[in-house]
Amino acid sequence: MRYVYVEVMPSFPGGQYGYQSYVRKNLKRPDGPKEAGKVWVTFTVLKSGAVKGAHVAPGKGIDAAYDATAVELISKAPLFTPGKREGKVDDIEVHYPVEFR
Repeated sequence: MRYVYVEVMPSFPGGQYGYQSYVRKNLKRPDGPKEAGKVWVTFTVLKSGAVKGAHVAPGKGIDAAYDATAVELISKAPLFTPGKREGKVDDIEVHYPVEFR
């Protein structure tokens, strides 16, 4: 069953500021032409806080090299604070942007 509403969404350690800091420190621009834009990565935050199944959302990539870089960045993220659904910690799908400037 796919849920649309959850009481508590998973959160990155340190919130939005923590996520932005993580991206600044760990994002390596791929070789080749310099592109700018956002790659939207969809993934599941498990009950443990681990990331599983990171992939580029359909139609939300830049090109293969940038997309792969964004997926790798998200896949190596530290443990999230897991989300809650119906009052219980649960696996929840989320979408995060990785911006290349």
